[in-house]
Amino acid sequence: MPKHVPALGLFFLLLCSVALADDGPDPLPTPPPRSVTSQDHSSEALEAQHLGRVELSNAEAPAAVTDDDVRGAEALRRGDKAPIVSKPNVLRYPFGDSQPIVDCAPLRACDIELQAGEVVHGVALGDTDRWTAAPLSSGDPNNLTPHVIVKPKNYSLATNIVISTTRRTYHLGLRSPAKGADIPYSLAVGFYYPSELVEQWSDGEKLRQQVNLRRASATAFTFAGDPTQQHYNYSIKQAGHILWAPTLVVDDGAKTYIRFPQSLKSTDAPVLLATLDEKTSALNYRFSPDGLWYIADGTYEHMQLVVGVGQSRRVVNIDRQGAH
Repeated sequence: MPKHVPALGLFFLLLCSVALADDGPDPLPTPPPRSVTSQDHSSEALEAQHLGRVELSNAEAPAAVTDDDVRGAEALRRGDKAPIVSKPNVLRYPFGDSQPIVDCAPLRACDIELQAGEVVHGVALGDTDRWTAAPLSSGDPNNLTPHVIVKPKNYSLATNIVISTTRRTYHLGLRSPAKGADIPYSLAVGFYYPSELVEQWSDGEKLRQQVNLRRASATAFTFAGDPTQQHYNYSIKQAGHILWAPTLVVDDGAKTYIRFPQSLKSTDAPVLLATLDEKTSALNYRFSPDGLWYIADGTYEHMQLVVGVGQSRRVVNIDRQGAH
């Protein structure tokens, strides 16, 4: 019997060490950081969304002008209605022209896409019992495109939705078809903004009229720089024919003079840009009394004259050559 005591003692010590090592339950794994999704309606999630919206609104990107905006604005200026634009999987309505009606279906999500860069302040449904609405975002994190996803809970429903943002307030009608009705639902709807572009053009037109009045009352301009310092060796290049393209560029070492044809008086005045230290900036300039010369302080190796945006953008490149 004494021969087994050391073995029993060793076995006892092993049991104790196992018990000590297994003292208490295994620690729970650390939960992953909480992420806010469009379906998370807790107070923490809503607070996080609100803080995110405030941060975005403080650095909101300017609205970009699209080709649809330009075409719609041109239609409005002709006295026509801006059209509803059909794109792949999305219908785009001219904002402010009417109240769009969005056809939704149960068990399907309707996407209402807003303008990139604007931030949703709030969403109000007329019928919160039988409809749901949830915000989403897509695109560049620095210039997010907001969406509102709408879903009906049943057939044969109709209500409206109001969406307020940092730029405007949207009003839309919502409806779901009768059960069995062969009516396609709207996968996605969006907007474009021609009337706002027309307002910008109107402001530009007023400015151009004021410039033309000054030109009409001015006397002719004659370049009178120091002949020994005049530099005429500039190249003028453009893609295609541009009516207002300059006919002469000259500098006297202190100022640059750009001569335009008479057609400048019947078109939008181009913006003058120059490249300095690999950065392109707009230059301040003044008109000559006859309205046919730009006069800018300084001389520049590379300049551009620009009119329009998108497909209507026209550019003339001006480069200063080495010799006089």
